[in-house]
Amino acid sequence: MLIIRYALLILGVLLVAVAEDSQECGYFDTVDLRDSQRLDNGSYLYKHISIPSDKVHEYHDQITITNRMKLVEPYMRGCLCHIKPCVLLCCEPKKYIRNLSVNVTLLNGKESQIDVINDLEFVMQIRYKMSCDIFEDPEYYDPNWKLFQDGTLHNQTDDSVILKENYCLMPHKVDKNYYLVPKIIMPQIQIFLELDVMSAMKVISVFCLGIITVVHLYLPDLRTRVYSQTSLCYIICITITMILLWSRSLFLDKVILCHLTAYCGYYMVMSSLLWLLAINYILWNLIRNDQNKQVNNMLKYHIIVWGSAAILLTIAGSMNLQDMDDMKKEIWQPYTVGCWINKQSWSAMIYYYGPIFVGIVVNLIFSIITLRCIYVEKPEDAITKSDFKTFFQMIIITGVIWLLEITSFILTLFHIDKAKTWVDYSKNLILNNFGLILLFVTIWKKDVLYQLNSRLERKHNEISIPNLSSNHTASTTVLN
Repeated sequence: MLIIRYALLILGVLLVAVAEDSQECGYFDTVDLRDSQRLDNGSYLYKHISIPSDKVHEYHDQITITNRMKLVEPYMRGCLCHIKPCVLLCCEPKKYIRNLSVNVTLLNGKESQIDVINDLEFVMQIRYKMSCDIFEDPEYYDPNWKLFQDGTLHNQTDDSVILKENYCLMPHKVDKNYYLVPKIIMPQIQIFLELDVMSAMKVISVFCLGIITVVHLYLPDLRTRVYSQTSLCYIICITITMILLWSRSLFLDKVILCHLTAYCGYYMVMSSLLWLLAINYILWNLIRNDQNKQVNNMLKYHIIVWGSAAILLTIAGSMNLQDMDDMKKEIWQPYTVGCWINKQSWSAMIYYYGPIFVGIVVNLIFSIITLRCIYVEKPEDAITKSDFKTFFQMIIITGVIWLLEITSFILTLFHIDKAKTWVDYSKNLILNNFGLILLFVTIWKKDVLYQLNSRLERKHNEISIPNLSSNHTASTTVLN
């Protein structure tokens, strides 16, 4: 009898729990109330809307930027979407956005444009508890969609219905106005199993950059010459930049790591630009002076390049700490977007594209001067000719990527979307194959392959000779 009583008690508790759960609405119909005011009657005030206590429940999980539910400390969520129709945004809109429009198909079938910030009939719901500052502006999206009042999204291309679990809306700027466009959330299994061609290219590219670095460290000629040392520094900067650029999405839900990734990436981009200038100067100086005199100057190049990049980073970082109004922020503050330095506002022209454009122009001018020195003043200098050829190929590849980035930025300003699509595709294609291209430019050359082969043969002979000697000694001992 005692066992039956305990069983009935447990069953009763489970039934009560199920009954309570059935009264709660789904996670994506609720809002986080941790920053909301709790009233004396147990209700919460969320954006001037009162959520009664019977629609407030305790939750133990929260969705992350990687679209996984993770366990957190217990907190309260309110079933807001059962009180008023919700519009689900991915993130908190930037403070200077005053209007945010979206077309909604109402229950009566009519379509109406609403402003989710100022509209009294609809309420704004946030999927990820973070600012839109860290998200990139959705430049491309499928226009064939309809948002319904019940929160479902209708894709008119394939006539599918997308629930709140699988989408959210992002602010998108058109001229001076902001509109909401959908961001489709892929199921978790597809996110981790899907490996497209571009992703494979990125992996191969990083692997090739690693091979270039190892070869530079392995060959004495590439390891000791000033030109080769500076080239290695440039390659290391590019490698770190690529890794940070392609892995930044992993840190979107970690604010400190996200900002750290953005600033480290900016520092490496500026450093790679400065190392190109250093290589150019060294080649020009080798024509004017004896190569042996350059060895002692390597420390000077390190101080100048890393120090100058640090100064640029300090200026950019300190500007972000200044208190400005919204209009000035767009021009003077290089805030981070998508765990990278913002490349879509006017501030990018000052802190990002500006230095890059100046660096490209100076490098091209210096290259022309160096080219004249090599072929006019010292036409017999075959080593410097080979070095300059390799460097010129590197600067052309890097320069093309950077020029395409600048072109893409200009096309964005003038809303020339079709041309921008082709420019971005070309840029990504070259960028994703950068390591492979650089491998052929720097390592896949007769002189380097000959050095590599000679050193490997020498190492093999050094290992083989002691083995032969030991075998010969052993044979002699047996005979005796």
